[in-house]
Amino acid sequence: MKWSVIVTVHDFRPMLRECLRSIYEQHHGLDMEVVVCDQSGAYDCKRMAGDFRYVQHPKAGLADAWNAAVAEAKGEWVHLIHDDDWILPGFYSALSPHVNTANLNVVSTGYENVRDGEVTFQSADRSGFIPNWGEIVATGNPLQVPAVVFRKSLFNELGGFRERGWCTDWDLWARMALVAQWWHEPMRLARYREHGEQATAKYKVQERLQSFCRVFRDNVESLPRQWSPQIEQMAIHYTNQFMSNALSLAVAGDTLGGHAVFDEVVSLAASASRWQETGRAGVLLA
Repeated sequence: MKWSVIVTVHDFRPMLRECLRSIYEQHHGLDMEVVVCDQSGAYDCKRMAGDFRYVQHPKAGLADAWNAAVAEAKGEWVHLIHDDDWILPGFYSALSPHVNTANLNVVSTGYENVRDGEVTFQSADRSGFIPNWGEIVATGNPLQVPAVVFRKSLFNELGGFRERGWCTDWDLWARMALVAQWWHEPMRLARYREHGEQATAKYKVQERLQSFCRVFRDNVESLPRQWSPQIEQMAIHYTNQFMSNALSLAVAGDTLGGHAVFDEVVSLAASASRWQETGRAGVLLA
């Protein structure tokens, strides 16, 4: 089987209907299974799944829930999409030629963020193979989950999602970008819905900042030891930004939160400094 589309269900029944419809309208004729993974525990979505394969999973943390969902996939390629997101017509037909390319492991499309029917963000224009893609993904997340498809073999090889809170998806994309051949389809064919009840919206400011610092630090330490001005600039930018955020938390009365973010920033700065000095030495010796 070529495709496994995995729909993770939380608590968004009206949005789930739109998500499933967007898949149903374009899955015919493809070597594809669609699996609805119900992790909501709030309502019975089996009827809404219709002819799609339905499985029920217990509630779990973000990484565990996503890993359990991907484990259901029988296909060579996996498209993970959450019940509050959806895709536009032509998503699978645009990606199909690329998933049949032997040396590709990840394919992504452009996307838009939508809140209350209004577009709040559009992804950058990208097409084909992007130079320095590993470095781009390491310094900030340019993707959303519904816009990415990947080989299950690569996912398993990398150990799947790791629990990184607000940045759990970014952590995986960064690891994939370092080792995988990755193709970008320029059309914006995925929609990521912003709303107050989504899983990532429930993280506190302190938790988001800590998660970002940890993943950025991990990414920097995983990059090849070749000094890059972009890494230095981004490390300085994030260090200054999050130091200011830590101070703001403390001033607002969240002393423990501010201190926790400050510790992460110090660790990030030290890691970036080690990477920078090692990279510069490598350039000088080359």
